[in-house]
Amino acid sequence: RFLKHIEKTNFLVFCIDAMDINPFETYTMLRNECEMYNSALLEKPKMILLTKIDLISKKELREKEKIFIKKKEKVVPVSIYEENTIATLQKLLLANGRQ
Repeated sequence: RFLKHIEKTNFLVFCIDAMDINPFETYTMLRNECEMYNSALLEKPKMILLTKIDLISKKELREKEKIFIKKKEKVVPVSIYEENTIATLQKLLLANGRQ
């Protein structure tokens, strides 16, 4: 029932905490839940947000981003305390909303 509302969206946003020890595993789990609910969800455009990046080191952030890049997934790092990341997120959301 919880996932029913996402069937109406134009694209998906997966929000994953940067403090997560294995963010790609968490992302995979979320994708699997979507697929079990309705596999058509995975055909929608998606965005992966790595949130709370202000709580980890730049080195750790780069390492976590590399994991997604190796798996051919683009991740968008964001922090509410870093205005430039919020501006980037806004642009991406607007661009995806127009598609």
